[in-house]
Amino acid sequence: MLILNCKKKSDLENQITVKIKAIDSKTKQYRVNASDTTEIRMVKPGYLKKKFVTVGEYITDSTGSVKVRLDSTEEYHN
Repeated sequence: MLILNCKKKSDLENQITVKIKAIDSKTKQYRVNASDTTEIRMVKPGYLKKKFVTVGEYITDSTGSVKVRLDSTEEYHN
């Protein structure tokens, strides 16, 4: 997942909420009642290749989802 956006006037306008749902790779169904860890990474420039710095780790709730507020002026990878 890649998120890009333009810069706005205030910090509140720059934040977006993203809902991430965990899906089982075999059954293609949502993983409910299971606690999975989702790691969010930010792209940083590096020498000859990009660096992916971990912003945070989030644990899914009983519905298999997690809501994350991200700054829309940055570039993130999941």
